[in-house]
Amino acid sequence: MALCAAFGRCIPTLLLLHALCVGVNASSGRGLRATNTPPLVNVTSVLTPTTLTAPVARYYIGVSASDPGGWVVNVTVFANGVPLPGSTVYGVLFSTNTTGHYIFTATAVDNLGAATTSTPSATLTVIAPSPYTGGGGGSTGSSTGTTSTMVNVTVNGGSGSGVYSPYTYHVITAADPPAGQLFDRWVAGGGYPQLGDAYNYNTTVFSASTTPIVLTATYKVDTPVPCPVCSHPRLLVTVGDLPALRARANSANAMHAQGFAPALQQALSHANQAWSWSFAGGTGKPNLAIWRDTGSDSWEGDHTEAYGEILAFASLIYNDIAYARRARDMLMWVINTAATNLATGNTSLPFASPFFATFNRASHFMEGLPLMFDWLQAWPGLLSPADKAAVRAVFMKWCEDNLPAYMAPQPIRVTNSPVLLANKGFRNIANNYASAHGRNLAYMALSIDPADDPVKDPKLGESYIGNTLRSYVYDVTGAWLYQKFACMEPPAAVAATLPGVAASTPGLGECMHGGNEPEGFLYGTSIAYVHETLQALHTSGWATAALAGPQVALLNSSWWDRWQQAYLHNLAPDAKMAGGALSYMGQYTQIFNYGDLLRHYVDPGQANPWLTLGWWAARTGASSSQAVDTLSAARWMTYNTVLGGPAQFYSRLAYGTWGNCDALLAIKHYLVWDTQAAAQPAAFPDPRPSLPSTTFFDPAIKRVVSRNRWAADATVFTYKASWMGINHQLADAGMFELEIVGVSSVLHNTLTIQNSCTNASLAMPVNMQEDEKGLWPLGSQLAEGFISAGDPKTNLSTWLGPFPGQRYVAATTDMTGLYNRPSPWMPGNAAVDVLQAVRSIVWLDMDFIVVYDRATTGRAGKFKRFNLNAVQRPRLQPGTGPGTGAPAVLTAVNASSGQALTLTSLLPDAAVANVTVTPSPTWTLVAEMEPTQWLVQVEDATRPTDVRYLHVLQATDAGVAPARASLINGAVAGGAAGSYQGAAFDHYVVMFARNVRSPAAPVTAATYPLPPAPAPAPAVHVLTGLVPFASYALMVDPVAGTATLLSGPGGAGALLATADNAGVARF
Repeated sequence: MALCAAFGRCIPTLLLLHALCVGVNASSGRGLRATNTPPLVNVTSVLTPTTLTAPVARYYIGVSASDPGGWVVNVTVFANGVPLPGSTVYGVLFSTNTTGHYIFTATAVDNLGAATTSTPSATLTVIAPSPYTGGGGGSTGSSTGTTSTMVNVTVNGGSGSGVYSPYTYHVITAADPPAGQLFDRWVAGGGYPQLGDAYNYNTTVFSASTTPIVLTATYKVDTPVPCPVCSHPRLLVTVGDLPALRARANSANAMHAQGFAPALQQALSHANQAWSWSFAGGTGKPNLAIWRDTGSDSWEGDHTEAYGEILAFASLIYNDIAYARRARDMLMWVINTAATNLATGNTSLPFASPFFATFNRASHFMEGLPLMFDWLQAWPGLLSPADKAAVRAVFMKWCEDNLPAYMAPQPIRVTNSPVLLANKGFRNIANNYASAHGRNLAYMALSIDPADDPVKDPKLGESYIGNTLRSYVYDVTGAWLYQKFACMEPPAAVAATLPGVAASTPGLGECMHGGNEPEGFLYGTSIAYVHETLQALHTSGWATAALAGPQVALLNSSWWDRWQQAYLHNLAPDAKMAGGALSYMGQYTQIFNYGDLLRHYVDPGQANPWLTLGWWAARTGASSSQAVDTLSAARWMTYNTVLGGPAQFYSRLAYGTWGNCDALLAIKHYLVWDTQAAAQPAAFPDPRPSLPSTTFFDPAIKRVVSRNRWAADATVFTYKASWMGINHQLADAGMFELEIVGVSSVLHNTLTIQNSCTNASLAMPVNMQEDEKGLWPLGSQLAEGFISAGDPKTNLSTWLGPFPGQRYVAATTDMTGLYNRPSPWMPGNAAVDVLQAVRSIVWLDMDFIVVYDRATTGRAGKFKRFNLNAVQRPRLQPGTGPGTGAPAVLTAVNASSGQALTLTSLLPDAAVANVTVTPSPTWTLVAEMEPTQWLVQVEDATRPTDVRYLHVLQATDAGVAPARASLINGAVAGGAAGSYQGAAFDHYVVMFARNVRSPAAPVTAATYPLPPAPAPAPAVHVLTGLVPFASYALMVDPVAGTATLLSGPGGAGALLATADNAGVARF
């Protein structure tokens, strides 16, 4: 359990014996603000008058931008009021060969559209070069200077040739194409040009060197954008689906009678009250005193697109144009209002926000607009040519806004190229906004017919992205789906499918091919958008390799089976009933959760991916090779696990749809639950006992969920050590959880290590986002997409013994990079003083967890803390902890059940260990049903540069005394005492190598003492840090009181074992 608070929000947590509230933290609050505070921005360069000599090349104009209530999405730097290309949130490299005076300002825009302009900088004066210097600090030469600092640009087949200063932009234009052809692209034949748009005949070129550039305009015969399916409807549902959907629209279908129809009636009643319908002689507009839609880019009381969506769908299943006419008024009110207000340039007007098509409203509701447009075209003549032209124009504007949007594929208009996978930035495609961008682009592009979509520029042709509405489908297939495929498939499959992509490409295999969503289960529901997009390609005839590329194989990928298995494994073993003031909520099922959260249970939105896959299975039939019967599982999930459970199944649709304008959820329930299924909703079995294993491992985000059996009283352990690179990923590498017998000792925890800039100060770096400012003083890992120094590296293994209860999950994760904050633009602002953060963990035989942590900084005096949070207050056992000389032993007891969790802190040494128990701090919003109240912290009070932590946790039933744990100090061969450390407890010894990072090598031999009497003699030795797959022998000498580990077969009486893939052996 975790409080959405300090320590990277995934606050190290310990929830003891509480009705399972698994899940790690609350929401960041994004998208929920009633007001917005504008961003803060300052120019940090040219603080005093400065003089430079022309030509000026790449002079850094620094910017500091942050946002108190959200995040900065764009910064533009201006020189004398003219925007500078290449501006970033950190500033811009300014280049000019024009003498004069320059004053710089910067304008920052936040995620809600608020903008702030900085105060002006001091004056930068650019003077002419001395006739003897060659100018700009270049090589010396004659009085006319030299050309060694210039770049020669040759344009073949167009204009723009010349000699220019490097690091400047200039325009090139292709000649008119030959008869019957169109411009294709610019082809570089020399130099290192950076083109604004290689596929536009009129673009800019930028050079970062003086190497001569040669650019040639090329031409092609136009290839029209295909229309494989030109009938309507063709998105989500098709003409072929309508007979069956109409046949179930009657009172014999419980889903229709008790779910969909009441939800539709509520929408119709509210709309009839608020709207003046044009077909009845009215204005076709709403009364805004009743209709709560201000046209913003975020949450509204009445999302017009959601109401229109359900009315347009109703027109199809009832074959009743009256519903369509109402939906038409709603569509055209939004479109016409947007067109009018966009033309003014005033972005504060309704539907005119630059983020309307890319922010929260677009992610959650915008699909309703193109779905309406598609579905209404099923009614001939309902939409006039003028209507279609207006929709097309606004959709094109919104599509263009999506191309450079937050987390969208880069570079823009590059398709089917390994360039899209450069570095690890393509992992942005795993973000929920990125998923929505692709879905909305696809729906808009595929909703229009060729006859209604003429080219904008006859020199470019239909397929140039942005020249027709239909052309944006090429960005969907060639950029968005290209990156999605690379992210969601194993590296070998990506390399075998995408030409020119190597399996070793950085980031492949470290995105999301394992089945879990990197952002967690709240924002991870956006995975539904991905399959919605793939289904749209299928129903519109585009889901072929010839049209969409080989990456369209993602439609029927085994990834969707892995996702279903991952989700089912992450469900808590049992369902519970809400009590007290929350009793109205009824039955709820919780999730072993991570990432940004709002709630700790399966809320209605969690049904979206299951319904999306369920509809696909219902239309096409589930693959027999899958481990999960998708259609049956979707019905079981939506009936049994969503908040309210079976008792509220129909009522949550009938009466809960419009609380959040969840029209699409109501529609999808209608699609998935046919008459026969709805008559017996309890008939669908729990799919979990049929899964192939009780353990699920995700190699992409390094998450394991393991349980002893499929039962309500199962014991479950989880561990996660994910990369952090996108929004809603939290600082939770190293988190773990344990659930036993329906109550939980849930452990979300990690280290916090103080960092600072490379100077001696402990002050925070500058240029920090507001969320970052809250995390940094706590010693957090970098989270929420803030750039860290590298991904964690994990070695993980599992083992099941021949007898019940015998098992382990073991992992070692190097998390060092996640604590460090590089700053390539301002090296003095880098914070990279964390030299080591490595966690080793072993879950052993159900009831024990042993955690060994290594934390090192470059300078002393910095805190390094082990953290756990708890529901019940952990209390120090008498005679233990600070001032006693004995290791701290803390126990938290559930008063109602008597079950307990005991934490023994063996390292740091009791003489220097500072152990505190305080109320949990609150950093941001707290997730609904979050019970965590107490924070346990352990640190070395002397704050040396190098610290080790060793903790043993044990869960016990009522009346069972916990085992005493003691420190074991051994040594690796040739190493000092303490180079091999561990804990002895009950009949176990678990050992760890003190150092595992390079240049340390895996352990080949070691010796350690056995615990002295009266402790029981260890019967099980779990040794970590060994050479993977190597054979070992353990010689146990009870008389001498030692255990000696050797490589190879060993001597007589030796215990033999082979290390597993993670270098762990159990003797």
